[in-house]
Amino acid sequence: MTSGGFQKEDDRGVNLELKKSNHILMTRKDEEVFSREIVCQFPSVVFIDDMIWKTAIAPARESITECKSKFVYLWNQEVYPMLAGIQRADGRFQGPQSGIVIQFVRPTLKEDVLLSGVISVGFQVTDNEMGTFVKGVWKILYRLTHNKLVQVDPKSNRALFPRSDIRAGDDAIAWCNQKSKRFFMFNNTPLIHLRPDV
Repeated sequence: MTSGGFQKEDDRGVNLELKKSNHILMTRKDEEVFSREIVCQFPSVVFIDDMIWKTAIAPARESITECKSKFVYLWNQEVYPMLAGIQRADGRFQGPQSGIVIQFVRPTLKEDVLLSGVISVGFQVTDNEMGTFVKGVWKILYRLTHNKLVQVDPKSNRALFPRSDIRAGDDAIAWCNQKSKRFFMFNNTPLIHLRPDV
């Protein structure tokens, strides 16, 4: 799946699914702004705290920052009024991770390194209401983040080449620019060091 773009999974036209994904760099302040803007445009949205629930009722929160888990799910109750979990052997419930929700894996701050998170979704091409919701969320994401970053040599901070495959919020950029030895990194590729180019 290419970062940022819609992709059809089945070329035969059977159960076509659209997928969309972006690597993201956000601080808690960026998460707060992102949450607020989503709810402003989609008032029925709540944020589900984790994929595993203690009860059959989804643990809904009013913002990403109110969630304790690294895994947050954007649920538009106007599109899907019901969100059911499947009971596990341990008695807990497992909620949906895509299809009817958007998954938000939160970035992780470790001292002077901000590791990327991911926002992603897969849904049926015929699901027009979900498609409208997804397009709206990504429009907000693009408005609130930048993809003008550079890969750098971490020893010298020398810029090596531009990177546009990850998006950073305004506060994340400000945080990184406060010290020359603060870096952004892909969570799954920790050898790549990035800094803002804005």
